[in-house]
Amino acid sequence: MSRYKECLIALLLLHAKAANIILLGDSYAELADDSLLDVCRRVDAFANRGVSGSTAAEWADGACEWAWGADRRRTLGGRRLDACSAEDAFADGVAYSRAWVSIGGNDALQSGCAPPDVTTLARALTEIKDAAPPGLRVLATGYGSVAATTEEGCGPPDIAAMNAAIREATVGLDFVDFVDVLGAFGGSATAFSSWNFYDDAIHLNDRGYERLFTLPAVQAFFECDGAVTAEPTTATPTDAPPPTTPADTPTTGSPMDASTTATPTDAPSRTVLPPIAESSVRKILCLHGGGGSAAGFRKQPGMRDLMASLDDAEYEFVFASSPYRSGPYGGLWMRFPPDGKPTPDGKGEPTTDPNWAEAAIASLDQVVADDGPFYAILGYSQGAAFIPVYLANTESTFDKAMLYCGYLPTTHQGLMDTIDQAAPFSIEALVFIGDNDVFFAPLGPALADKFSNGVTVRSTTAGHHLPYQNDATFPRTLTFIEGSPMDAPTTATPTDAPPPTTPADTPTTGSPMNAPPTATPTDA
Repeated sequence: MSRYKECLIALLLLHAKAANIILLGDSYAELADDSLLDVCRRVDAFANRGVSGSTAAEWADGACEWAWGADRRRTLGGRRLDACSAEDAFADGVAYSRAWVSIGGNDALQSGCAPPDVTTLARALTEIKDAAPPGLRVLATGYGSVAATTEEGCGPPDIAAMNAAIREATVGLDFVDFVDVLGAFGGSATAFSSWNFYDDAIHLNDRGYERLFTLPAVQAFFECDGAVTAEPTTATPTDAPPPTTPADTPTTGSPMDASTTATPTDAPSRTVLPPIAESSVRKILCLHGGGGSAAGFRKQPGMRDLMASLDDAEYEFVFASSPYRSGPYGGLWMRFPPDGKPTPDGKGEPTTDPNWAEAAIASLDQVVADDGPFYAILGYSQGAAFIPVYLANTESTFDKAMLYCGYLPTTHQGLMDTIDQAAPFSIEALVFIGDNDVFFAPLGPALADKFSNGVTVRSTTAGHHLPYQNDATFPRTLTFIEGSPMDAPTTATPTDAPPPTTPADTPTTGSPMNAPPTATPTDA
């Protein structure tokens, strides 16, 4: 046989083995984007149908209120395709042969870190298989150990239990391969993962996805035959391991174990985009949720929709990061009380130190000094809860404040005292509440009461996330930023439904996974 024919046959065999790959599930899948293609050969067709905030229960039922990826809403032949519907996920007619399914994280975070229901997980996987083209094989991996304690108080042991439930759900499902990635990023059932691989406490960054998709078992599942040739990834200063020596002394209060003390970085961390030279640009300072990061917040679907809807010649978004990047309090604007309890459940005492958030306040003051002045300040979850703390303790000024899915930090009585002394704040404020944000929606009105010149916007469809572009309330956010909401009609609309009347426990932090937590405290 000639060398030419040998090469031709090899190429034909290579093409014949090429996989058609689809990603399904929650934000662990959605935020992977198409990074698998960077490290995998032999991919013929590829689609990402991940849905941030979605649960195994929603995939089992075949629908949810969350929007599809970057498309927000997908249609086929004029028919809207529902998010979290396995049938609609495969509606494009491609003969997908491999699927990575990431589900269960939000179910656990909405249940106070309890493991997801095994039966529901198995039902969701079976629903996906039944809707898929013949021969589809599914990969389930669970999740890497968190890089810091989540806003719901979940730590490495909870992620290990979560993965164990996912593994159990795959038993007897001969179309599913399970690869446990709990320890793939430097963590374990008792240790945090490395920040080198994470955007926030839960979500992977680009390097994290590269590590995930180059695991030998994952490469073998997708029949990758090795990674695509690329320049080796080298560490940068921001990829360095987190410091082990505190940069400053924690503020006084109850003693904190030195081994778990959060460590502020030497300089405030922030991501600025896009860089615009015009001095007339309106700058908006953005604060991520607890356990989050500047890069992670920028990637959230609702945040991306907001940025895309405003003229980048007129608006610049500056994303600040908490000064704490290591230990169990990494990514928090307000550290948990010293006993580690994220919510007042009768087992722990709230903090009383009015300087409890001193490091975070100083870091934002530095961002304002370096990148200001700012037209507005925007916060999500714990970022929103931190806005009144910051306004009460800084000389920095803003024309407007946007607070999404926020609450008052009532487990920090010293900080609340500073808020109460300065309130009501006269700044124009928009307080956004999602009715499906089960745990935090009841807490929004109390936050709104601290602003004398504010407007409350309620969405009947949103959960614990910024409104998406298809949300009926989305235009009101734009109106508020571009003009004054006080000039708009204030009569109730279906999205302005009254708040729930059943109180929920008061949290200390929000949810990094952008999914609606339940009464015992996401965004996978």
